Amino acid sequence: MKYEIINPSDKVYITAEDDLIAKIVCYYLGNGTYMLKNDKGELLTGFLDPNIDIEGKELEKYIYTHAVEIADALDSLVYQYERTSINDISEKAHVIAKALRAVTNANEESEE
Repeated sequence: MKYEIINPSDKVYITAEDDLIAKIVCYYLGNGTYMLKNDKGELLTGFLDPNIDIEGKELEKYIYTHAVEIADALDSLVYQYERTSINDISEKAHVIAKALRAVTNANEESEE
C-alpha cells in the first residue's frame, strides 16, 4: 500500500506491506512527529509505544523479525516533486535501511 508521510516540507511517499510497517518507518523518519495518510485517505499517527505487543511480540522483537520489510519500505521513499527542504528525509531513510540490512545480514551469518 502507498502512504504519504505528512511532514512540514516536501511531499514524500513510501510503499509498505501494512500499516504497522509504515508506522515504524514514519516513526524512524520523524521520531513520532510525522503522520501518515494511506491509499484510503485515512490518517495514521507516526507515534509508536515501545511497550505495545504486536501479535504477542514486543515491538522491538517485531522490528527485529521484520527488518527486511522495514528496510524495503524505507528504500521505497520517493518525493512527489524535487526536494526543497534542507531536511533530506530520503537520505535518512536510506541510512536506516542500510543499517537494518546490515544487522539482518550479520544475524543470518552468525546462525550458519
